[in-house]
Amino acid sequence: MEIDGVRASPTSAVETPAAETPADLLTRCSESGEFFTMQLPTVLPQPAVGQQRSSEAEGLERWPEGHIGFLQVLDTGEVRLLLDVGDDAESISFNVSLGADVDHLQELLLLQKLSDSGADQDSGNLHRLGRIDNRLVCSPDIDALLSTAASATVASNTSNNTSLAAAPTGDDN
Repeated sequence: MEIDGVRASPTSAVETPAAETPADLLTRCSESGEFFTMQLPTVLPQPAVGQQRSSEAEGLERWPEGHIGFLQVLDTGEVRLLLDVGDDAESISFNVSLGADVDHLQELLLLQKLSDSGADQDSGNLHRLGRIDNRLVCSPDIDALLSTAASATVASNTSNNTSLAAAPTGDDN
């Protein structure tokens, strides 16, 4: 083939690598020890304390430290975050997707405050734990929320119908 006097040679098909999925990223990070950030919605339901759940919805700062949920990798390669909201409550489901690449350096650091050093200023040690090159974004699973809302509506209607059927009819005169 010749274009404007330049002969082009046939080339073999160039294979493009398959796009990485969130499941691929989690596997790679768990095997290599790489860090990743996980972006959650600003407002989250609060965990139940005992049998009472706070009516206020805020971020993770109100959650106790430690276990908050599970990452579930589906056969399709999709990933869900199941956020625990209490002992008897069902988990809230979030879809996990890859975050956008950024052009700036991100590092994970740990600040270890030194015990009372007696100085006028606070002091501490700063430790570099590693570079963060991986990002995941969690968004509410709308389908799960709608099915939960529909189930709650059906249960509410069923209990209302049951109580209506059990009510006296007034035909006993």
